[in-house]
Amino acid sequence: MKPLKSVDQLNSLQAKLARAAGDEVVIRVCSTGCRALGALDVCDALEREIASQGAADQGRVVRVGCHGMCAAAVAVLIDPKGLFYQRVTADDAAEIVSKTVIAGETVQRLCWSAGKGQPKVPLQKDVPFYKNQTRRVLRNCGVVDPRSLEDALAHGAYSTAARAISEMSPDEIIAEVSASGLRGRGGAGFPTGRKWQFTRGAAGDTKYIICNADEGDPGAFMD
Repeated sequence: MKPLKSVDQLNSLQAKLARAAGDEVVIRVCSTGCRALGALDVCDALEREIASQGAADQGRVVRVGCHGMCAAAVAVLIDPKGLFYQRVTADDAAEIVSKTVIAGETVQRLCWSAGKGQPKVPLQKDVPFYKNQTRRVLRNCGVVDPRSLEDALAHGAYSTAARAISEMSPDEIIAEVSASGLRGRGGAGFPTGRKWQFTRGAAGDTKYIICNADEGDPGAFMD
């Protein structure tokens, strides 16, 4: 992908990538926690079935982050309808492709229900676990392919960064971060805005960013 040189270029690319998806069926398989129950095997089986059933132009498989409902592993979200299938195995792949991808039907037996004899709930937005949630920071988790820059852009990634770079001064950016209440993810939870202010106010023209990528200390990973 060519480097972007303006906010307008970013907006144009985001719109183009979003349109490209169209009505394509996208099977979003949780490939983080769910891999403990065979998520990668499910992905491989779905891709084989899409190829063998001649549905390559109708649907595709995307390995995504956690859908949040780990009790439903392997959890699968199918767009554009927003179908939610739970406890999916590789053996379900052929039926998912033939019925949902090709025929546009719902595989009822894979849908969530409150218990035996209770009605099935096909759409993720109607499942009680999700129904009353308002996702903000994690709204794209389980949707975006974390390995694809293009997919992230199609879902609006980097819009705020572009605005900050093109429209805001360094002090305005620090003030915005401070007002957000964002904190470090270490045990102390130190305010990020104050860190940035200390750095900006430090003596010297040359500044260095040192990234501590370690999350090994117990209890430090904070949401």
